[in-house]
Amino acid sequence: EIRHDPMKRRWRVGSSAHNVSTVNHEDHVPVQKIYRYGWPVTPLVEAFVSEPRFAFFSGVHEGYRRLPQPVAAQRRSVFWLRGEYWIIIDRFTVEGEAERSFQQHFHLPPGATVLPGGRARTTGAGGNLLLVPVPGLTGALTLEPNPHPIRSYQNPDHLQIEARATGDLLMAVVLVPFTDEVVPVVAVEVIPVEADKRRLSPWEATALAINVNGRRDVYYQ
Repeated sequence: EIRHDPMKRRWRVGSSAHNVSTVNHEDHVPVQKIYRYGWPVTPLVEAFVSEPRFAFFSGVHEGYRRLPQPVAAQRRSVFWLRGEYWIIIDRFTVEGEAERSFQQHFHLPPGATVLPGGRARTTGAGGNLLLVPVPGLTGALTLEPNPHPIRSYQNPDHLQIEARATGDLLMAVVLVPFTDEVVPVVAVEVIPVEADKRRLSPWEATALAINVNGRRDVYYQ
């Protein structure tokens, strides 16, 4: 079926079909045809730390510098508190003051639902996931069925978080795993950070208070 449907093939090689971030709904590299790309991009791993209690990754690429209104860098960091949750932070460094749209993409098993407050969760027996966008560092959340399903193939639902901005933008989301149908009680908020007698923006210093089932953690980056 996929061999004879260009849209089904095109969707699966595009950026939006993966758990990544995009700008203006564009692919990281232009897709000329299946397995043919029009703009080489070399990502850079800035940091990777693996400890018994946690792991941290930070990487950056310049794939959107090619746009008419360039994005100089797209940076993603992932913090994993082992067995507890993940924190994903995307930073978009732009050039110029044009308005752009920015998207975070997640692909969830069919049956995922949107909860009050702009959250989403998976459903079913076994392991599940609660997706919590950080208030003030997020956009509009939508959840739709796979746009190009294929018979006898995995067709995850497409969850997208989209924001618009004219300058640099930071988006953050916390992913909390849970078992079966017992959804954890989670609250996430941005903590103000002050330095040199002024309050820093989250872009300059990102501090989050993460409460999971009554336990409070503080994350700073």
